[in-house]
Amino acid sequence: MNLLDDLRFLGKVPGSCQPSAIWRQILCVYKGHFGLAGELQGLLKKLILLGWDPNQELKENSMGRESGVLFAAQHHYEILEDHVKSPVTAAISAREYNQLREVLRKDPTCAAEYLDSLGISCLAISTLWPRGFKLMLNAFASANLIERHPSTVAEAIYLAREYYLDNCTHGKCKPGDDATGNRHFEHTILESLIGLGIPCRFHQALLKPRWVWYHCFFFQTMFFNTLKSQREELKALGLRHLSQPDIIKYGLLEDSTLDGQAGLVTAKLHELGVPVSEVLYVPLDYHSVHRNLINQPHHPDLLEYLWQIGFRDINGVSMSGACQADSDISFATVSWYIRHGVDLNALENEPQVDELSETGTMLSSHITSWKLAVDFCHCYNSLSPEAVEVLLEMCGWTALDCCRCQCSPLGCSAFKVFFHRVFSRIMLNDGKKTSKKRWPFPSSLDEIFKTQRLQIVRFMTFQELDIPHTCCTRANWWVSDVDLDEAGEINEEYRLSIDQLNSLVAEFEYVMEEEGYSIGDFINNHWAQKMEEVGRIQAEAVLTSAELDAAREVGVSWYPVLAEETDILTTEVSMDKRFQRWLDKMDNL
Repeated sequence: MNLLDDLRFLGKVPGSCQPSAIWRQILCVYKGHFGLAGELQGLLKKLILLGWDPNQELKENSMGRESGVLFAAQHHYEILEDHVKSPVTAAISAREYNQLREVLRKDPTCAAEYLDSLGISCLAISTLWPRGFKLMLNAFASANLIERHPSTVAEAIYLAREYYLDNCTHGKCKPGDDATGNRHFEHTILESLIGLGIPCRFHQALLKPRWVWYHCFFFQTMFFNTLKSQREELKALGLRHLSQPDIIKYGLLEDSTLDGQAGLVTAKLHELGVPVSEVLYVPLDYHSVHRNLINQPHHPDLLEYLWQIGFRDINGVSMSGACQADSDISFATVSWYIRHGVDLNALENEPQVDELSETGTMLSSHITSWKLAVDFCHCYNSLSPEAVEVLLEMCGWTALDCCRCQCSPLGCSAFKVFFHRVFSRIMLNDGKKTSKKRWPFPSSLDEIFKTQRLQIVRFMTFQELDIPHTCCTRANWWVSDVDLDEAGEINEEYRLSIDQLNSLVAEFEYVMEEEGYSIGDFINNHWAQKMEEVGRIQAEAVLTSAELDAAREVGVSWYPVLAEETDILTTEVSMDKRFQRWLDKMDNL
């Protein structure tokens, strides 16, 4: 049995990996997801099960970094030797189906004990051998080990899922598809494992985002179907044991799937002394499928499938739960939430202004609009009906955050956050202003952005005047660490530019109203000409005597730039020489 071949399905061991590094690779795979106890000893068991000889390894690498692990391996070698020589291991190694079936039939107790100590190894390794995997899985279930070792099942599901994603060639399918006619053996493995049950505490790890999930719903369909079955069992327990007022209170008579109230039902059953199995148990801090599980790139088809099978607790989503992942979100997904009653403009259950200022936490409407900016940048020339719907909604979101930057002195709206990111991605090129085409968007957007004309003009004028942002740097999605005192100093330093900004914006507002400009025509004509004029005046401006005197009072001095200094500034100079040059100038102040 080749160790590397058997581990490669995990997608973690490259072909060039040397045997001495294998244990580190396994450690990376098994570490951290499910908190398995006795991790080191378990890893050593897996290595030995796969044919690793710690004695030989110890001789070859006695002076290497692996010494500690190797000594530990030798310490456990005698204890593990029986497992290595067991008939179950031999049958798995030889891929002998009949032999494995006979061993499990003759001595189910031995098989159960074996699975108890090396369960995850058996399930993970036999994943490479579908027929044997089925036998092992049946033995695992018949020995009642699922309830005793739920983490083992969860880990096996995770590994089978990774193997499926890394090795299975599959096309697009829709939620609810059972892959009929395209039954890869990985499907069978996942179905069998997920059918054993998934404790709530492992949901997040099993739904760990991967880009292929966006269009392949086979795993999600099985996962949520199993979850629905578990919740139906929990609901049945509640109907049998809870009082009528509690049954009504927790919505157990409704035809939807028990979800948002599942944690409260579990707690009430526990209070009454009713045992709830590990698979059915739901903790109190659980919120709902839409809030706790769908924090990853998700397709509206999957959301609709969840709705159809009864997961309808979306009242508290407010998108802050559905949009917390690092990845961006699509217009189609946001459109689905809006059509199903999620109010992104609501301020209920949102952080207070002080908390927003302290932590940089964003309102749900703002984080949604920021994430939508990427999708917009890819499709603004041919917007879908869902995109138009969401953009019109966004322009009507009135909630303001705590930002007091001069680009939006009353606070940032969701649209301003959206436009800030769009502007940075499309209208700035390597940090330089685009001069030839000021407004790159099609005329169809003029009507959509009609109510936001003044915000757009103020923001673009702010950028053109090179005024720094004092508290909102949302282009890259962070809140700067500029405190109020420093922001005040910056605003005072740029007071003349800010006054000019306010004057220009007032003029632009008047012209837009009087002339009836659309935003695109206004930016490309009147605004562009005016800002070119402003730039020319600034370039030709000369400091007055009073301004020179004021600058000298704070230590500024002027001197002629010599030719050799110009060469130093325009050619590549070593960092040390450049640093020393500025030190010398500082000494001469």
